[in-house]
Amino acid sequence: MKKIINILAFIMIGVGLFILIQPYISLIQRKSNASAAVSEFRAQAERCRKETESVPDNTTSAQKSEGSGESSAQKDSSNSTEKNSYLALYREMQQYNKKISEEKQTGLRDVFSYSTSSFDLSSFGVRDDMVGYLTIDRMGVQLPVYIGSSSANMNRGATIMNQTSMPIGGNNTNCVIAAHRMAGYFGDIELLSRGDIITLDNLWGTLYYRVAKIIVIDPYDTDKVKIIPDKDMITLLTCHPYWDNSSRYVVYCERITSSESLSSTQQPDTETSDTADEGKLSRDAAANTDADSLPSGKQFQNSQSTISAERLVRNIGAAVAAVLMIFCLVNIIRSFLPDLKRKRHN
Repeated sequence: MKKIINILAFIMIGVGLFILIQPYISLIQRKSNASAAVSEFRAQAERCRKETESVPDNTTSAQKSEGSGESSAQKDSSNSTEKNSYLALYREMQQYNKKISEEKQTGLRDVFSYSTSSFDLSSFGVRDDMVGYLTIDRMGVQLPVYIGSSSANMNRGATIMNQTSMPIGGNNTNCVIAAHRMAGYFGDIELLSRGDIITLDNLWGTLYYRVAKIIVIDPYDTDKVKIIPDKDMITLLTCHPYWDNSSRYVVYCERITSSESLSSTQQPDTETSDTADEGKLSRDAAANTDADSLPSGKQFQNSQSTISAERLVRNIGAAVAAVLMIFCLVNIIRSFLPDLKRKRHN
């Protein structure tokens, strides 16, 4: 009877341990999938950048093609199909951004209504709806970015909210990027603060953004994530508070140059404290100016303490369960030892 009790206890504690560590297993899997997607995209982006860096504009190309024979046109088509598709995609995205800006983004809905994008990438040779990847050092994440906030895309990484700008930058753009509030995605979004740097890599290059303001809004308060005239932005969006979806956590990020991003993250060793303080004051003043022109939200409570407490309880629980499993396993082995000894003597 004691053997059976020990075995049952071992199984039950094992199930409990699995439940406790399952989020960590899922996190490892999410990070592995994201890393594989980003690596594949980098290879595609490298080809795109090499093939499009010296391509003439549409007018020049059209003038060159006038009067050419059919064989010449066929040769050009066979040698530059992929190149032209990348250029066509970029121009299509530019036109799309201009169109939704002029139309005031009619039809914009809450991201977690899981709407699919009307922008089709398959005809341009881009697979899986992936158009880039997001790097947020403060949160320790690198996420693939997909067009269309469908349920499938949301489970794979970050997504671009339908009826918001494509991730190519430009005046009068705001690419709203949403992800689930879970570890490995936007679970630690509250670690971000004003001035933090975020990078967005697309097929054609790297765009740099600086966090300008953080607010919380109601789910269908979509006016707060619309394009702001004369701004070049991305906006991060997720559920708030943690373990709830009653509100949306919004992080506004404004475009900066690569040199500005380096100056924000690095200070030379030779810089005096006075110079450093002056630089910080000027950056803070610029950030305050940017923040004043951005929408305001409602009051909210920080969830990071809840997240930290949950992780602590989970870690302690997993450690206790592991110790109990070892204890049960030892008892199980001990309970079988007398039988083994008798068999040896016989």
